[in-house]
Amino acid sequence: MREIAMAHWSDNLEMTFTHRGSWKGHIKSRGQIIDTVPVSWTKGWVVDKDTKSIYLEVWFQKEDELLAAMNAAEPFKVAVGIANDYDAFPHSFSEYRGLFLVQPTGERLSDISIQTKVLERIKG
Repeated sequence: MREIAMAHWSDNLEMTFTHRGSWKGHIKSRGQIIDTVPVSWTKGWVVDKDTKSIYLEVWFQKEDELLAAMNAAEPFKVAVGIANDYDAFPHSFSEYRGLFLVQPTGERLSDISIQTKVLERIKG
């Protein structure tokens, strides 16, 4: 029996994980997949007190994907969600908060994450 992916909605865009245990999600508009993006967490959302710039830590399962994103010249999209429990790893998804366009800063924050600057929220 085929497992049906649970749909999550924000800003008229649907997000479903690519598969169980995945750290990526399909973004859909009007039922059509328009992109596949990394899924990050609200715990990585930071506002710089002085500049009011917003930064987002983005996590990756695969080293090659992390390096490609960290060194990307162009911005990329990230789905942001809330975990049921940030103390449990891997995190269990609770709520989809939105799709954001981010620019990598070139900074690696951990073995599995990079720093990005949030450029804008994307709405459907």
